Amino acid sequence: LKQIEQIKVDSLHEKGYHGENVLIGLLDTGFRLSHKALKDIDIVSERDFIYQDEMTANQPQQDDDIQDEHGTFVLSVIAGNEQGNLIGPAFSASYLLGKTEKVSQNGQEFEKTIEEDWWIQGLEWMESMGVDVVNSSLGYSDWYRFSDLDGKTAKVTKAANIAAEKGVIVVVAAGNTGSIQSDGSGLKGHVTPPADGFDVLAVGSVNHQGIVAGSSSRGPTYDGRIKPDLMAMGVNTIVADPKTKDAYIQINGTSMASPLVAGVAALLLQAFPDVTVKQIIEALKQTASEANSPNNNYGWGIVNAEAAYDFILAGQISVGIQPSDTRRNIVNSNWGRIKKQSLDFSLGQNYPNPFNPETYIPFKIGHDTNVLI
Repeated sequence: LKQIEQIKVDSLHEKGYHGENVLIGLLDTGFRLSHKALKDIDIVSERDFIYQDEMTANQPQQDDDIQDEHGTFVLSVIAGNEQGNLIGPAFSASYLLGKTEKVSQNGQEFEKTIEEDWWIQGLEWMESMGVDVVNSSLGYSDWYRFSDLDGKTAKVTKAANIAAEKGVIVVVAAGNTGSIQSDGSGLKGHVTPPADGFDVLAVGSVNHQGIVAGSSSRGPTYDGRIKPDLMAMGVNTIVADPKTKDAYIQINGTSMASPLVAGVAALLLQAFPDVTVKQIIEALKQTASEANSPNNNYGWGIVNAEAAYDFILAGQISVGIQPSDTRRNIVNSNWGRIKKQSLDFSLGQNYPNPFNPETYIPFKIGHDTNVLI
């Protein structure tokens, strides 16, 4: 309850927004779905980019025991749904699950540059599937220096920037290096890529009283931009325990704060499907707790979902935006299905196929309305 109330998600839940018809992607270590708080999640597709298969939970003779724990924690924070124990911000959204991070191999920590390639592969896949919001509670610091934190050097940062340009809301953990003093090399004390991205929301960690965690990574970026962008609860955050079917534990880190903010972004996108990435970012920043004096400890501060909703509704970022009464239709052939919302809709085969230089995509619809394909 504390992690939800602190960012005023309960207010949007009361308005009827739970993430319906929003597609969220998670890039993480893997996902175990056996916990009862996760049993009703709408999983559209999952993919393991490490072993190139479609199983993101642990597999015998392939994964160490803890491989899928972190991703399961993150999924439960954003999408968990068990009354009285854990309610995530976007428990009614649809999800893409990408396993891109290898935790260990034969008990030895695994930290190699190929993980960035797997991460980029996962992000490209999600974007091709029509994802709306991507959360990644991962960061890469071992092979970068502070001078690389310019928003355009790290491979994952470049990819995150491209995804944002294509209309994906990218939310990432700021990192947990805040209590490590910089010695002039590496990324000690600083946010970790891709958190240095330009239109990437980097999320830091606070406790239930709103005080920044000592471990939460700080800014600025090398080119002087304020980071992190926003804050949420990442100290003693309640998560589903993947080792059990029904137990809950407390976890620390910006990894737990990031999915809370990603969930808020999804609810705003559900309420206002015509807003852009930049408008969502503006609404979240301008209504956060430190909006009047952003800094490199808190960024623009703790998210306020209710205030961000009111900010958009009042037309402070774009004239004519109204909350959506009938949820937007999501039509994407890669889903392998069509979500129908009160419309008699059909999508035909494109013709000619193959084609050069153009093709036609026929569709039928029951009445005059705006259509997004």
